[in-house]
Amino acid sequence: MKHVPFKAGILVAFLVFSHGLYALGSREADGHRFSNKSLERILNGRGDVSVMAKALRDTGLYESMAELDGYTLFIPTNEAVEKMAPRLREAMIQRPDVLSQVIRDIMVKGVFSADELAGRTSVTTMGGITLEIEQKGRGLMVGGSDMARKDVFGDGFVVHIVSGIVVRDIRL
Repeated sequence: MKHVPFKAGILVAFLVFSHGLYALGSREADGHRFSNKSLERILNGRGDVSVMAKALRDTGLYESMAELDGYTLFIPTNEAVEKMAPRLREAMIQRPDVLSQVIRDIMVKGVFSADELAGRTSVTTMGGITLEIEQKGRGLMVGGSDMARKDVFGDGFVVHIVSGIVVRDIRL
């Protein structure tokens, strides 16, 4: 058996250990750098999406969302939610069935970073809405809304914060 000098052994042990800890905090798949953060943890840390964060928490949908993997979510800012029809906004905040419909309208199957979206002309949400994608200077617009924050990777998904919201006609 070959003798490894003590300092080299410590260095190797440190590198193996630190890589293991690094891997616990994130994973990489299909060229995406995922974190171990849940949707709840991501949204609760952002004041500009607190209305959606509260709606997901109050309706219990965070738990359902935690079971999903491989999606892109376009979360509207508080300002965008405030522009919704008051009746729809209140129903979305209070009723899980309505919020579920809204989530389907802002969720795309598959993980699409901003760079990947920039290479497309549109995406279709799980609710059947086609969102046009266009370059706006150095930024991106999705469904006519600016991407205020992009590429917030969670545990198997990505969130883009957008300045607007497109939902289909939901019967209340």
